[in-house]
Amino acid sequence: MTKPGSEPKESSLQEKERLRALAEHNLSSLSSEFAIAQEWGLFPISAGQENQENPTKIILESLKAAQVALGANDFASIDTYLLTGRAALNQAQFNRPI
Repeated sequence: MTKPGSEPKESSLQEKERLRALAEHNLSSLSSEFAIAQEWGLFPISAGQENQENPTKIILESLKAAQVALGANDFASIDTYLLTGRAALNQAQFNRPI
């Protein structure tokens, strides 16, 4: 029987693997939600909107940047990029016509 608090600590390699799996899951989740939102027509492009902040562009750039950060094992940046993409998706959902 081990004393409380004396459990073996997770190795650095195991921690990186856990963080990578979590980042891959979050990246996949946002990608799937974005694809479904596109299927539902959540991102219509109006004339002149190309020059405005376009949620589709923001989300795609965030997903691409998160993928690059994942390749570099930069887990903090992945979270930042995914939060940016998720914020754009949430804003598009909020602004959708009813």
